[in-house]
Amino acid sequence: MQRPFARPDRPFVLATALALALAGLAAACREPAASSPAPCCGGGPGHAGAEPPPRTLAVSGTATLDVVPDVADVVLSVTGEASRPKAAVEAARGRQRKLDAALRKLGLVDADIALSQLSISPTWEPDTGRRRGYAASITLTASTRDFDLIGAIMDVGADAGVTDMSTSFRHHDLPALKRQVRDLALAAVKDKATQTVAALGATLGDVQQVAESTGPAWGGWAPPVENVYSAQPLPDRGPHGDLQALTLTVNVTYALR
Repeated sequence: MQRPFARPDRPFVLATALALALAGLAAACREPAASSPAPCCGGGPGHAGAEPPPRTLAVSGTATLDVVPDVADVVLSVTGEASRPKAAVEAARGRQRKLDAALRKLGLVDADIALSQLSISPTWEPDTGRRRGYAASITLTASTRDFDLIGAIMDVGADAGVTDMSTSFRHHDLPALKRQVRDLALAAVKDKATQTVAALGATLGDVQQVAESTGPAWGGWAPPVENVYSAQPLPDRGPHGDLQALTLTVNVTYALR
């Protein structure tokens, strides 16, 4: 009688295949292929392919100038109202000419008087809501370095029918002050950097980065250095008003050798 075909035992086949696979994996780990890339991690600080980080020194220098404003800008607005825009402008222009003539009698010249703004807007009846006409507004800025004239300018403004008046103070040569405060901030940076590297035994290299910021800043934001000062004078500070701080910070990053 013919014996039926006997298949090999399945657990034995699986164990043999697993043993062969493990042996091949161990051989591959002992002898990595020459073309295999280096591992991307696990090399640690002493890994041959890692480059040391660049050595830099970040330094900040801040300078502040206490500025005495020497120019007063008196802002004066006159208005005119009519049924049509052109007539409203002419009415405002009449008050402007009267104001201009009065300012010149005080000694102001063309360079001291500037037209700041002209605006026109409709006017409405308060009861019915219908358009009544148009109102024109002309704003002049009268500038003077004689602070004793501020009251007289406001007086002639009131006589000319001015509806709104305000005063701000500034220094006449703010660009020169900005250059001065920047030079001071840069000098502070250089002095601090030189002192620091001398104490640490290092050598300054090339400048890597420069940035400016104004201060003091609140909430992480600082406005640009203002071109017009708006601080009002206090009675006990004399005719020139408060000292106004002009502050600038320069941040410089140096390479170290």
